[in-house]
Amino acid sequence: MHFASMGLSALIALAPLGAGAADLSQVGPQAGAAQIAAAHGPAQEPALKLVFTVDDNISPPHPMTVESAPGFLYVEESGHGTLYDYRIRRVIGLDSTRHVFTNSSLYALVDFYAAETASRRFERGALGAVKAPDQTVLLDPFWVQSELRIVDPDDPPASIDQSKTASGAFYFSSHNKPAASYVLSSQPLAVGDRRGFARLLRMRAAIHPRIADTLVASGMLPQRLSYVMPPVMKKPDVTWTLQSADHVTADYPLTADYSAEPLPPDSKDAIVQSLRALLPVMLAATSGSAGHRPRGIADYQAAIDGALRARKPFQAVLLSLELTLQYGAQADCPTVVRNSCHSSKEVFAVAAKDRRTQDLKRSLQSPPAQLDFAIKLLRGLKRDDVKNGYVIDDFLANDLVAAGHGDQALPLFLGAIKGNPYLAGYYKDLGDLFRRSFQPDLAWLCYDLGRTLPGGAGAPVISDVNGFEQNLSEKYPEFF
Repeated sequence: MHFASMGLSALIALAPLGAGAADLSQVGPQAGAAQIAAAHGPAQEPALKLVFTVDDNISPPHPMTVESAPGFLYVEESGHGTLYDYRIRRVIGLDSTRHVFTNSSLYALVDFYAAETASRRFERGALGAVKAPDQTVLLDPFWVQSELRIVDPDDPPASIDQSKTASGAFYFSSHNKPAASYVLSSQPLAVGDRRGFARLLRMRAAIHPRIADTLVASGMLPQRLSYVMPPVMKKPDVTWTLQSADHVTADYPLTADYSAEPLPPDSKDAIVQSLRALLPVMLAATSGSAGHRPRGIADYQAAIDGALRARKPFQAVLLSLELTLQYGAQADCPTVVRNSCHSSKEVFAVAAKDRRTQDLKRSLQSPPAQLDFAIKLLRGLKRDDVKNGYVIDDFLANDLVAAGHGDQALPLFLGAIKGNPYLAGYYKDLGDLFRRSFQPDLAWLCYDLGRTLPGGAGAPVISDVNGFEQNLSEKYPEFF
């Protein structure tokens, strides 16, 4: 959250929003295989089992096995399984050799497709303005939509031509360039199986959604499906050849003997390595065991009172801000002092003589056009006499992100979470940084862990994620 664009009164008035319906404590990144399977529900479901031979013209032709059930789609190919669970809206990768699984949000995948679609639209406009035709071909709406599976109304209509040969093969092209083709089999695609097959095409085949819809609407499974990979991917054509199609009773693929692996253990990425170092603290915080118990409202109020009595008003200011960030405006004391409870207004008034309080207020009230000024003020705040200087660091990190310096913000966000691993808003801020850098899996790892903290589901600011996810599912229902 970018506080420099808000007035201080808006910060103090933050109120929690309604939490989403998903029980992330059972399906989020910290959940075990047995928890996820139990949250999914049925241990077995009727499914359409398909086996295709896939020829990608890179590796030798190999089988792809698909189980399409009402609640999930499971695809196994080249020794790796991917489980798209539509009941709990997770994407789970299964490594049967090591018996570990990854667990990310389906929302993260859809958000990436949507964000990348918008980014390509911007690039197309910019390159079109400078008349770079060779580049704009790569960004043609047809190929972007084929790669990202999203047909956005803000994009121009895709050019698609369809033809059929005398032998019954269907061909599709765009701007006179081949795009896809298929030959129907004699295997009917039952009405109840069409949604699952559409999901398979959307998740695993780089074909335009309109072509996929045409194939599904035919009511028959393809004997052969070929498609040209989008030019920007620089990969050869791919062909699926149907080997078998059967109705079976499918077991839920994730079994209790699999162990969760929230982050890839062998990643050399510096960002992943930094996050991995903090991950044990984040996971412990979701169970309330991160070194100390979470501070309650009464704990903060007592600490604020203690700081004022010890004549440390700036410490009281930071505690008051931290209290508001963690619990919202309802945690603030009444304006009239009652016993040891001090309102934020009173705390700021008492601390007004401390130059740091004034500089902090000015930084929080600075408009977006004065980010550099706000950053300079925050960097200049002395904090060697306070215990929670990470509150300043989080404000500074948000301003750095807004100013385009996300690399400088990352260690500050990580330090803020280490300072208070129970403050859900810090997880939201870190997630927003990852989302800006097109790392949706890392973004939703933070969002999901933040919402599974004690009280995190209804915490200020991070609850915005629930509304954002709802918007994604309403705008792109075909993915859910």
